[in-house]
Amino acid sequence: MVSGLMTGDWQGRAYAYYDELGEIHYAANFHARIGKLRFYIGRVDANDEIEEQPDSDLLAQLGDVNAIAETYGRQRFLGGESYAIEYLPHDATTSDEVVWECLSPLECKRTDDRVELLGRPKVNGMDVTYARVANDEPLAAAGEAHLFRLWRGHPKNAYETDATMRAVLQDCERLRLVRAKDISETRSRIPAGMFVYPKRAFPPGPDDAPGQPPKSLRDLQESLVRPIRDLSDPSAQVPTMIGVDGTSQDAPQDVFRHFTFERRGDQAGDATKEERCVIAIARGLDMPVEYLTGVGAVNHWGQWFIEDQLWKSHLQPLAAEFCREWTDIYLTGITDDESLVIWYDETDIVAQPDRGKDAKDLFPLGAMTWDELRDSNGFKPDAGPSDEERAAIAEWLGSTRQQSAPPGAGQDSGSTDQTPPATANGASANSVEGLAAYRAREVAGNRLINLARKADPELLAVLAECPRHLVACRVGRQRAYELTGSTTPELALLEGAGATYAAYLAEQGISESRIGLYVSSLLHGVAADLFDAHTG
Repeated sequence: MVSGLMTGDWQGRAYAYYDELGEIHYAANFHARIGKLRFYIGRVDANDEIEEQPDSDLLAQLGDVNAIAETYGRQRFLGGESYAIEYLPHDATTSDEVVWECLSPLECKRTDDRVELLGRPKVNGMDVTYARVANDEPLAAAGEAHLFRLWRGHPKNAYETDATMRAVLQDCERLRLVRAKDISETRSRIPAGMFVYPKRAFPPGPDDAPGQPPKSLRDLQESLVRPIRDLSDPSAQVPTMIGVDGTSQDAPQDVFRHFTFERRGDQAGDATKEERCVIAIARGLDMPVEYLTGVGAVNHWGQWFIEDQLWKSHLQPLAAEFCREWTDIYLTGITDDESLVIWYDETDIVAQPDRGKDAKDLFPLGAMTWDELRDSNGFKPDAGPSDEERAAIAEWLGSTRQQSAPPGAGQDSGSTDQTPPATANGASANSVEGLAAYRAREVAGNRLINLARKADPELLAVLAECPRHLVACRVGRQRAYELTGSTTPELALLEGAGATYAAYLAEQGISESRIGLYVSSLLHGVAADLFDAHTG
């Protein structure tokens, strides 16, 4: 949203917590990660697809767009709004020297005709102030500026600013107080104890009014409080001195005593309060709870890479909002082509999910091409071997198979056949493979029955008398999909089903590389007709 001016007092508190609470500091910088995107000029086509315009230099005048996006993300999280300012510096000599910045509502003082940048070094003893020009008029002279308000509207009032920080300010204050209490107790002089010496304790002074605590008691109270105000005060480590009456007959150990005191309060209870505050804050912010609490198997501190799902759920909407707003205030001011937009490429910061294992499982089933298999494992599609290399590989594989076969198997060294060799005990390859396929179908059937036992008692009753190797074709692929929750129920049901077959081949002296090929071929065949009615 882009328009007029309105701020809230709560924003000052939000920015203060950014400095005081590490959790808020981290959360704000989490949203600032959109500054790591690669931004470009794109063209929206008739299908609303955005095509990059690599030859466009329209972003150049904006300056460091990544720094602007980083600041924008942090400000949008903390205060819900930013002020985009375009100005000609006071020492500018041409209108081409414009500067763009993204300001928080706390660093610019705004009136109808002027804007003052707060916290900037004075120029010639004067505050940095610019004359505001209507946003639809060009900047013509040094010291002129355009100012745009970018904000997220509140449901109650669209012109009021909203932000997730606004809803957790009380929790932030509670966390600050819990930690302040711990600091006060740490700085307190109480653990130093009290040293008793012979003198009448707390004698009233001549200036003490009736009913007023003696000055000596007030001095004691001040000595206890002073270290809290100043951590560097040496008295924090020195016990308080107390004078009591004594006589010359008293032994030194009777009148010179050092008393120590335990800290007050429940440290375990305070730790629980702190943890609850952090969790309450995390639940209210636009980011995963575990990223703020550190709970769960997450590894994110100090890293700019973002998981794909995290990007789509939390940062992608913010990045799209940034592009829309800055297209509106910046790009439309320098071009009349309404199909051009500022857009982003997230490739450099979003960690794509590892699909390599799934690809290797799907490939033997004929579900993807060689190029897709390479791409899923991080290789370029053209990384495949040439025809000459492929022939050499086939020859090598044939040689490896010949060497790993048991004596007398009668294999052809140049063959790339995926049928396993005859085994040493005389069993035929076809009979062994047939038994292994039968066993794989039984494994699938057992898994379907277990799933039906948990989710579908009626189906379980139907399958009670069905042979295990025929259960899958009785259930059908659609119902198997519903029971397994997998888009490839064949893989889910046959996972590990070739383990016995692999162990048997290993006993026959087959090499590990060939075993993998034989098992994949077997499961490929079983999966192809697992749900067919003729299976069995």
